Amino acid sequence: MTIVARDHRFNHQSIESHAPHGPGVYLIYRPLEGGPDIEIYVGQSDDISRQLLEHCRGRSVESACIQQYHPTRFAYELVWGGDKARREKEREWIDLCGPICK
Repeated sequence: MTIVARDHRFNHQSIESHAPHGPGVYLIYRPLEGGPDIEIYVGQSDDISRQLLEHCRGRSVESACIQQYHPTRFAYELVWGGDKARREKEREWIDLCGPICK
C-alpha cells in the first residue's frame, strides 16, 4: 500500500492546496502524540479533493461520524483503472486501517 502525503491538514485550505482532483482512495485521521493514529474514515472517489471538501464541510452522509472524532489530517493514493480498481483499493485500506466510521 502506498499512502501519499500523510501529513496534510484536514481543513479547506489544505485540501484545496494538496488533494488531487483525480481518482483514488483517502484516509481521514487524527494522530495522537505518543500513541497510534486514530484512523477515522477510509473512502474512495473519482475526485479526491471534492469528496474531502464535502466531508470537511459536513455535507456528506458520513460527516456526522467523521466530525465527532475531530479529524486533523488526511492521506490519499491515486488509483487509476476505474471504479472497480478504486473499490478494491478502498477495501485494502479499510482492512489495513480499521477505520472507526464505516
